[in-house]
Amino acid sequence: NAAQENWPAAPADAAVALADLEQLGLRLQEVVRVLAAPPRTGLEPVDLGLAVLQARAEWVAPLRRRGLDWVGPEESVDVMANPAVLKQLLDLALGHAIGLGRRLEFRVRFFGQPAQAKLLMAAVTPGSEPFASLPGDAAEWHWVLLSALALRAGVVAERQVQSQGVELSLTWPAASGLRRLQK
Repeated sequence: NAAQENWPAAPADAAVALADLEQLGLRLQEVVRVLAAPPRTGLEPVDLGLAVLQARAEWVAPLRRRGLDWVGPEESVDVMANPAVLKQLLDLALGHAIGLGRRLEFRVRFFGQPAQAKLLMAAVTPGSEPFASLPGDAAEWHWVLLSALALRAGVVAERQVQSQGVELSLTWPAASGLRRLQK
């Protein structure tokens, strides 16, 4: 806030970067609160596909600012999660991915014994040069927080760099089978 107040005529890119840093600071505070609580508290069945669509509604402004397309998910499954922690995980994943591609693609998978559900989120730029990630990039801080929160919540978080983007996956114990998402 101080930087924004002391630099009222900041270029648009700098103003966006400052706003992103402020949001990252707020997310950091939220994650610290969760990390301080007992692990895996407040678990209940949560509709994963619906949670992703709710996150999309909350991220409309940043998505529009960056001209990002959003695809999916088409299917859903209930996962055993703390709803507040699930929301934080989705926000951190979006914060990480939003600057890494031109399109965000979401898929939900159901597999295994015991049953598990996986959210796949790809940030891609079709037809672009091969993807390159820079150390110290602000998106990396989102990934660090996401990894710590996922570990504490018993969620498996993985990241795979692909030729034209990055794919994140989050895996939870499933509470129901896969179904078509009602939009």
